[in-house]
Amino acid sequence: MPEAPYSSGRNEVRCREHLFRLVAFSALTGCEAFAGLQGDREEKALASAAGGSGAGGESSQSQSGGGGPVGNADDAHPAAGDDSGGSGAGLGGQSSAAGGRGGSGGGDGLKPVDAGDSGDAGTAGAVDDESGGTVLDTPSCAGLVPTGCEHVNPCLTLPVTGGSFRLGRDETGELDDYFPTGGTNERPDHAVSISPFYLDKYEVTVARFRRFVDSYQGALLDENAGAAPHIPGSGWRSTWNSKLPADAAALRARLGDNDASSLTDLRTWSTSADTGECRPLNNVDWYLAFAFCIWDGGRLPTEAEWEFVAAAGDEERLFPWGSATPEKRAVFNCAFTGGLSCTPGDLPHVGTLSPRGNGRWGHADLAGSLAEYTRDVYESGFYASSKDTTTDPVNLLIDAVANEGVVRGGEFSSSGDLLRSAARWTWLRNDRSVTVGVRCARDL
Repeated sequence: MPEAPYSSGRNEVRCREHLFRLVAFSALTGCEAFAGLQGDREEKALASAAGGSGAGGESSQSQSGGGGPVGNADDAHPAAGDDSGGSGAGLGGQSSAAGGRGGSGGGDGLKPVDAGDSGDAGTAGAVDDESGGTVLDTPSCAGLVPTGCEHVNPCLTLPVTGGSFRLGRDETGELDDYFPTGGTNERPDHAVSISPFYLDKYEVTVARFRRFVDSYQGALLDENAGAAPHIPGSGWRSTWNSKLPADAAALRARLGDNDASSLTDLRTWSTSADTGECRPLNNVDWYLAFAFCIWDGGRLPTEAEWEFVAAAGDEERLFPWGSATPEKRAVFNCAFTGGLSCTPGDLPHVGTLSPRGNGRWGHADLAGSLAEYTRDVYESGFYASSKDTTTDPVNLLIDAVANEGVVRGGEFSSSGDLLRSAARWTWLRNDRSVTVGVRCARDL
């Protein structure tokens, strides 16, 4: 049986910054007030991997927004524990045609890099290995000089071989992603097959999104733009054009607005280029995230595709890198700068802890940094339903009118438990947060 899963050991309470969960010890010690910011919901407190426990009731979904991803009654979120746990035309004039990886110059928009083994340097901050990937020549990346990104190129996309794996959390203890106190929405685990695709190595940076903003002329995306060719009906719906800003001024205003958490100092967007251009872009809603990926020749990954990459396919990893604890492998728990509260320094540039925290195919920041949007409509019992097909599953039930989507991966204020590859949360598509960003998928 795998070792006991990791539980965070930082015992200080940061009520304002805890965006994914309320920290639950024997008492909430003043964090009860934070529940009101997230829709007066209660959080189910689970026993930590170290054996500690917390009291709490079942959560209730908030439709009013909030700081971070919220769960419904059967989403389970771990409590903090101690340190004893184990290891379309109109978008800048670019084509909105669905599928493909092309940028503005025709062709596939990709420049190959010499193949090689991504490896693991074993120490945080080592030079990231860019071999085996492909440099994007898409609108957000063509000619982009990644100034200030230190050892990473934010314009890499990586091939994912595809294959079969068990989607969801193992409950038997036979697989490495076994986690006894995870959410009921993570089960049952079940066999599915994923077609090969590309997934960008890093989350979309401020600099890449600035290209989108600078070229934005309002959005008139075509029906089914950004669809995966092997997943019918998975593209953009033209009725969603009304969800996007009318012009560049409106887009800039939206990016400058506060999100519901009021953590304005943690927004990564700035009105002009500065030293934060290599940080991951946050405070965008699902519609803007999807529109960006389409403009850039890609799409949003499905939830199953995302988990396939994070769990290393049939390796069924607990975390993208394996079963080791997240320290020095993930940006999490507001601990990057070592202070007692969340600061802008706790959300550094993409790939800061790469390659040590990379996944099987070389992707960075799948756990921590920012949570990431997926294509799916959220349904807590989707894994147990007949709708969850065995090949390239995606939940498009009531997609045209649904407002609940799925985010994955944990984020910079999450405890270690929430970085698991199988963990999933509901998120309102029209909400924005400093804890949520985007990573684009592309088709072979």
